[in-house]
Amino acid sequence: MSEQNLQTQLETLLQLHKQLLEAAQHKTEIVKKGDMDGLQQLLKQEQKLILEIDRAEKERQAISGELVPSVEKPTLEDCLPVLSQEQQNLLIQTREELRATIAEIEMHNNLNYELIQQSLHYVHVSLNLFHPKQEAINYGPPKGPKAKAPSQVGMFQTKA
Repeated sequence: MSEQNLQTQLETLLQLHKQLLEAAQHKTEIVKKGDMDGLQQLLKQEQKLILEIDRAEKERQAISGELVPSVEKPTLEDCLPVLSQEQQNLLIQTREELRATIAEIEMHNNLNYELIQQSLHYVHVSLNLFHPKQEAINYGPPKGPKAKAPSQVGMFQTKA
């Protein structure tokens, strides 16, 4: 029965990650539009999904621990030898789908990061246009080309 529970839990993780991928794709559109309220709501939704993924992963670890009690923190690779061939094939297929989904999430997150960085750069440039830096008004040497001071010949020679 634990074999089936492991497969079910892995499918649950896959579905949660697909929801997170959809949120990341939606976030790209929101960032492009500049909708801050929508972004706030989406971030809250993402946080809930991340908590659910964390909970599901802990359950998967517990099920894996029941299948392979000899290993302290068993991975899916550790569980494969104790499963039937059919179950192994299903588990490997689901694992590969999960890896591909996680890679896509990472790609979208990197894109979103770049879009946000560009937006911040645009905001900084815009602010600098409205409030240019003032030159410091301090005493000091002039910044322009320096004129040579004419040599002054005084009334008396000091080199006599």
